[in-house]
Amino acid sequence: EINCIAYAEPDILYAGTRKGLLKSEDGGLNWRGVFSSMMSGKSDVLSIAIDIARPDTVLVGTKKGVFISDDAGRKWRGISGQLGNGPVSSVAIAGEELYAGADGGLYIDRDRSGRWERAIVKIRAADGRQDPEDDDAEKEEAPAREGVRSVAAASGSVYAAFNRYIYWKEAGADTWR
Repeated sequence: EINCIAYAEPDILYAGTRKGLLKSEDGGLNWRGVFSSMMSGKSDVLSIAIDIARPDTVLVGTKKGVFISDDAGRKWRGISGQLGNGPVSSVAIAGEELYAGADGGLYIDRDRSGRWERAIVKIRAADGRQDPEDDDAEKEEAPAREGVRSVAAASGSVYAAFNRYIYWKEAGADTWR
C-alpha cells in the first residue's frame, strides 16, 4: 500500500509505504527500499518532504514519529523529540524550519534540532490588516490543536490544512493567514 510520493530531482522519486520508504533513481522504473527493516516497527511512512535547496535531505513522518536523512536515504536519525512516538501524518521543509502535522496539532522545529514546539497560529483580520500595536487586528488563534490534514512548503511559504481551513504564512514568520 502506497501512502505518499515525493519528487526530489530529475529522475529521483520517493514513495512511502506501509513497509517503508522506496526510492527510484530512474523516474519510477525501478525501486529499492531505503527505510524499512532497520527501523523496526517504525517503517509505516505516512508523509515525505524533500528539501528543495538540498535534495539529499529527506524528511519522513511515520506512525512512530519523524526521521530525517541528509544523505538521500542512506542514514537516518529520529528527531521526534517532544512529538513522541505517535503518528505524523504530514511533514514539510521550509528553509531551516521543519513542520510536522500530528494528532496533537501542527509543530515546528525551527533549526532541525529535534526541538519541536506547537505552532501558535495567529490569523490576520478578515481585511488582511495587522497593526502590531492593535491586538484586535488578529482573530483568535487557529485550531492549532485540531488534526492537521496536510502541510506543504513552496516558494518561501508554508501551508497548513486543518479539518475545515487552510492557513499559510511566510517561512520564518509567526503570523498565519
